[in-house]
Amino acid sequence: MSSPSSSPSSRRATALLNLFFKAVPHDLLDLEGAGTLFVAGPTGADHLVLLCAGFPDDHSSLAPLARRLAERGCLVGVCSMPEFEREGPLLRPQGYTLDEIPQAFAQAAAALRAQSTRRSALYAGRSSRAASDTTTLSVVVHDWAIYPGLAFANNFGCDKLVLFDVIHATDLMHSASDGTVSLCRPESLRHEAIHLLYWASLGACFFLWRRCAPVGWLCLYTVFFVAWLCPFLSPLGPLDWGGRAFGPTGLRPWQEPNGEATASKAVTPYRCYPYFHALTLLADREGRRRALANVSLASALKRQPILYAALDALRLTEGCSVVSVKGAGHWVYKQAPGPCFDAVERFILG
Repeated sequence: MSSPSSSPSSRRATALLNLFFKAVPHDLLDLEGAGTLFVAGPTGADHLVLLCAGFPDDHSSLAPLARRLAERGCLVGVCSMPEFEREGPLLRPQGYTLDEIPQAFAQAAAALRAQSTRRSALYAGRSSRAASDTTTLSVVVHDWAIYPGLAFANNFGCDKLVLFDVIHATDLMHSASDGTVSLCRPESLRHEAIHLLYWASLGACFFLWRRCAPVGWLCLYTVFFVAWLCPFLSPLGPLDWGGRAFGPTGLRPWQEPNGEATASKAVTPYRCYPYFHALTLLADREGRRRALANVSLASALKRQPILYAALDALRLTEGCSVVSVKGAGHWVYKQAPGPCFDAVERFILG
């Protein structure tokens, strides 16, 4: 079983998107020029913005928001999880571990900084920036990209951090005694079991695909079909499932304020590698400690303000902003782009 082919409307939307963005190659770990950053906006901009979505999205997911920020005068770069963009032979069929994903994210950030003609923007942390430098670097992340986004904020620092839907409505965020943060803590045993089933199912898709590609594809379609047929077995709601087809799809039925709908590539079993590598840490205490060491929300709060939807803890922190969007689900910036885009623009440019 092979990946579904792109529809004519999907290809047209992708072509229009690529007319606005410039594809900039960057290193992907030790693979020279293997990553791609989609860049737009003036190179002499005061504001640099790096955007990244999580599973199962490519760069087109956050491209409409990036385009709006570029039109407001920001230099933007849109990346995705490592190799989520590839349609040809994979460079690392084994995927990327939780140690490697943040490294790739930092390389994308370096590629964005290299596009700026404000050379003082090439800093490795706010403390080393020249006093005369007025450029800012903001990071916008969603879903799985929140993991490398928090790691980047804690290791290198950024001026502002936007977190889209870190947790589902049924989850709670908490800080452990060692200062690490759980990004997914269900309220009940039932929700915990659902999340474990969800992670295990997607991790199995990648595991099986590595050994027999057709079986991996069959597993992926089975997961999607069961989640659609039995929504009580999925952490996603009907609003979220209704917007993600098996094959390439635009943002319909969600439309941007200007009516633009960008195409996205088909979901593949390979993109499930974050779940597989996360599950392998269940029996690796040291690896789990290392993976969570740099994703502390408390540490990130000490370095930069954060914009987040519906988390009470941030309301108590000066400089942070919390935006609740009614009637939206996991892909809130697609389901309610107007209020989301307005909030991000105010937060970054305000």
